[in-house]
Amino acid sequence: MTTVTRQQYFTALANFGGMDELYQAIPADPNSPDWVDFWSAETISSGDDIAQLTQTALGWSDGQMIALFNAAQNVPVVVPATSNTVTSTAANQINGALRLLGVLAEGETPSAETAQDALFALNQMIDSWNTERLAVFSTQDEVFLWPAGELSRTLGPSGDFQGNRPVLVDDSTYFRDPQTNVSYGVKLINQQQYNGIAVKTVTSTYPQVMFVNMSYPDIEMYVYPKPLRQLEWHFVSVSELTNPATLGTTLAFPPGYLRAFRYNLACELAPEFGVEPSAQVQRIAMYSKRNLKRINNPGDIMSMPYSIVGTRQRYNIFAGNY
Repeated sequence: MTTVTRQQYFTALANFGGMDELYQAIPADPNSPDWVDFWSAETISSGDDIAQLTQTALGWSDGQMIALFNAAQNVPVVVPATSNTVTSTAANQINGALRLLGVLAEGETPSAETAQDALFALNQMIDSWNTERLAVFSTQDEVFLWPAGELSRTLGPSGDFQGNRPVLVDDSTYFRDPQTNVSYGVKLINQQQYNGIAVKTVTSTYPQVMFVNMSYPDIEMYVYPKPLRQLEWHFVSVSELTNPATLGTTLAFPPGYLRAFRYNLACELAPEFGVEPSAQVQRIAMYSKRNLKRINNPGDIMSMPYSIVGTRQRYNIFAGNY
């Protein structure tokens, strides 16, 4: 019995011109267990169920299948490149930043007090980056059930919804109706717009807008109209960058972050030592962070409000509405 990888099998099948025939032979239910196993198999052997499925679908002879496996054996296997992610500890980042400032020489280490002060500065810097949307590389989706008939809820470590307090609720937040399995977007409004709603207790099957008060430690959320159904809400916000707890904590971040941390930390620490970072250090700090923001761009699409495009109404800058 000949065994080949999934990659070798489908490459040989494509070379034999069988892929187009195979797609045409797929039954009306491509999600059937047999076809799911067919497309997800890591290895395929001559004579097994997957090979027989191919032979039956294409109407090939045993000789054609033997030729297919012989050709598959000669297909080079492409091994994915291993990750070259560079890891570092908080201490390494701190020592590197201090060397950039000339505070440490090669091979020297800071005192325990200096290292702890620098760790505090590193955590402060990372905490500040959490408030910059483009400095954060991913988002989190916190899911909670909003009870029917409730006008407001709180979200945070001690809120009605106990979870992470969002730095800022993203406008991609949405809710899903468990009864219909249909999802709906919600428009985020500010406090002035919410306060302008005359009767806030109006009910409806689904809410249309939500006002978020970024209180602490729990945020307050108000919807309008008040929903008549229990809804599954997905509160989307940025995933905060991980703060190193100790000097020995390993910093695990996507490519580009360690360089940005080191050079920007040097600029953060410079005033504490009464030195001025060199122009090159400042330039690299700026460019490295700019590169992160470029890659973390969520790809927002610029568009005109529907009320302008669809109804040609003019926005009243004094009233704050159309």
